[in-house]
Amino acid sequence: MCEPFGFAGSAYGSVPVAVFFCAHRLVPIPFSLQSRYCPCTTRKWMQFCTGNRVWLRWFECRKFERNIIGREGSARLIKELLHPTAAERFFFDNNGYLVLEDFLSLSHVEALRAALAKTVAHRRSARYQREHEPAFAERLEGANTRIFHLLDEDPLFLYLLDYEPIMAYVRGLFNEMPHLHSTDAFCEVEKSASHGLGWHIDGIQEGFRHLGWPIPLLQLKVGYYLSDMSEEGQGNLTLVPGSHKALCKPEPEDLQRAELFAGAVQVCGRPGTAFLFHNAVWHTPGPWTRAEGRREMLYYGYEHPWMLACVEQWRYDRSFLQSLSADQRKFFHGFVFDPPEYRWG
Repeated sequence: MCEPFGFAGSAYGSVPVAVFFCAHRLVPIPFSLQSRYCPCTTRKWMQFCTGNRVWLRWFECRKFERNIIGREGSARLIKELLHPTAAERFFFDNNGYLVLEDFLSLSHVEALRAALAKTVAHRRSARYQREHEPAFAERLEGANTRIFHLLDEDPLFLYLLDYEPIMAYVRGLFNEMPHLHSTDAFCEVEKSASHGLGWHIDGIQEGFRHLGWPIPLLQLKVGYYLSDMSEEGQGNLTLVPGSHKALCKPEPEDLQRAELFAGAVQVCGRPGTAFLFHNAVWHTPGPWTRAEGRREMLYYGYEHPWMLACVEQWRYDRSFLQSLSADQRKFFHGFVFDPPEYRWG
């Protein structure tokens, strides 16, 4: 365990820091986070304050996230834990989405792309069989692929479920105890019928419209670009900023227009870009106009712990569910386990 052995009297950016002694190195930690961080162990407990709440989190080093350890890595971790900022929250509340550029490292992205390629080959194999059908029909024929229920395919996909840097945003913008809603992935190389014309809002019963307008924030979708989506015209997520506050739905003919809504934006980003959006934001895969376009991306959906709006939670094999860690189990309802876990949230 690291113990503070002196105050450096300096600042990390504009944040005062203490210096914690470790057998391996000195690590600056902001006093404002009230943190204890030991980089010489594989498990770290970290206590920090946000507003009037005190949080306790532990972080595990993974082989592909070794850069968390060390001076540069600890700086990155500290920065990530300070989110969402007031500016990010204001933008999300008013626009219904938030883009986080270069959120995943390139090495992390390459590992995820390899895992996705392996998963697509597995799902397209004639030998592939699933004990439980996915919540929605997968697209396994033709050049483009869409698959669901990713968590048991590769540890890298499971790791993203509770990836602490994105959890800071999910908890801060959505719910302190998020549950899994869904996971899916796209690997596309050519135009399909939905590109530019698949306008919708997320949620059961026509996007929770029976609750009235404006539709509340009931699901938070997180996307990760794995391929280079820095240019438009390759199925980029396309949305209408602020449309989550609309008091009515668009005219049906507007949803079928080849040209985009006035004010619609295509979300562009380099590999590793992450984005989050409100379930009631009108969105679609964008137009496909680039001859060499390619869209590889992952989606993770989260919902409130008192909801059950997708069947993915109980469509995994029992052995996989039983293998989840205590923290990962918190993203599932207790009834999916054997024996059931009698708990709330």
